[in-house]
This record gives sequence, C-alpha cells and structure tokens, in this order.
Amino acid sequence: MVLNIFSHGLSHHELFTKISNMLQLHTLLLIQDGVYFGLHLKENINIYAIQQDVISRGLINSYPDNIKLIDYNEFVELVLNHDKSITY
Repeated sequence: MVLNIFSHGLSHHELFTKISNMLQLHTLLLIQDGVYFGLHLKENINIYAIQQDVISRGLINSYPDNIKLIDYNEFVELVLNHDKSITY
C-alpha cells in the first residue's frame, strides 16, 4: 500500500483533485498547509492529518471526524507500515 503525503495549501487545488482521484486503495496523510484540504474531503479512504498542524492553523474545532488526527510518532509508524510513500 502507498502512503500519499500532501503538504500544499488550497492554492494547489487542481493537483490535489488529480491525486484524490487515485486514492481509493491508498492512504492519505495531510501535513503542513495540506491540512486545509481536510475541510473539503468527502472521499471514503484512510485519511490522517498531523494534529499539531491542524491546531496551529486554528482548524481543530471544525475538522471532520472521519480524518484521524495523529502525532509525529504515529506519522513515523505510518511511513514504516507502508510499502512506499509519495510526497506532493
């Protein structure tokens, strides 16, 4: 399985749309400004976000329940548990 790591903000919406169309069998991790996309995701896939990035951007109270918030130790576990990772 592939871990897709997305760190770009909403200005990269076209790129994110292309990526999300390929994610049905993959895992998505939102980091840095990529956590803004969590507010717009409707896909039913494995989605994670770095909790500290969500908090630091003031999104914690409006963040969707279907996205699992993780810390950096869990981020390392995700990377180790996937065959490969791709960062966008």
